[in-house]
Amino acid sequence: DAAMPNSIATLEAPLEHVRALIERATKAPSLSALAAAAKLSPTRLQRAFRRRYGMSPAEYHRARRFGQFKSALRKGSPVADAVYDAGFGSGSRVYEHTNRLLGMTPASYRDGGAGASIHYTTTSTPLGQLLVAATAKGICAVTLGATDEELEQRLATEFPKAARERVDNG
Repeated sequence: DAAMPNSIATLEAPLEHVRALIERATKAPSLSALAAAAKLSPTRLQRAFRRRYGMSPAEYHRARRFGQFKSALRKGSPVADAVYDAGFGSGSRVYEHTNRLLGMTPASYRDGGAGASIHYTTTSTPLGQLLVAATAKGICAVTLGATDEELEQRLATEFPKAARERVDNG
């Protein structure tokens, strides 16, 4: 069976090129600009990128910026500095997503999860062990690793001041 021209393998190089462009971008590139760079239609790029990376190019850019924001907070940056250093135009854009993406306020995250109560569980997946952790405000961690112990250690490292409790079966 010959590989179909629309297969992910055929699109691997253009998709990786687009991902690299997004990684280097300070401002989110337009879908049409990314599609032109990949020599694909915007619709085809959108679908192929989502199949390959599990999110749209725009979502990938937002997730990358939010990762930079979290990294700056972990290093102790003031929240306002972390907001602007990650490329967000205003604090309100970050605060409208913090409960969903941090599960706590940025200040609590910066302080190692101080005051947060985190419930987590792990499960086996084809990619390895998966840890999902949440507070009453939202999900604070989703991560893959080789063992439960490794994942629990990462959670403790990211949230050293939070109360952490494993919950299984619900």
